[in-house]
Amino acid sequence: MAKLSVNTEVDHILSSMKEMSICSEEYGVAVKNLQGVCQARSFKTSSWIEPEAVLIALTNIVGIIMILKHENLNVITTKALSLIRRF
Repeated sequence: MAKLSVNTEVDHILSSMKEMSICSEEYGVAVKNLQGVCQARSFKTSSWIEPEAVLIALTNIVGIIMILKHENLNVITTKALSLIRRF
């Protein structure tokens, strides 16, 4: 059996509920199933690394590389590495 998308499953449950009596036990089970599927749809998977943290890390690495390249070409008289953002 092929996997159904969450939205397709919601549509399937709603269409089957149209044919049921509101007072029936099947309708109550369908409502519980619909609630579970809607919760699954709203579930947001979170990555353990935030995109903002990756962006900050990449900009710091680029900054370090630029400073190192400049040190190879010129003499640095200031402490430029102290300007790099640290967390």
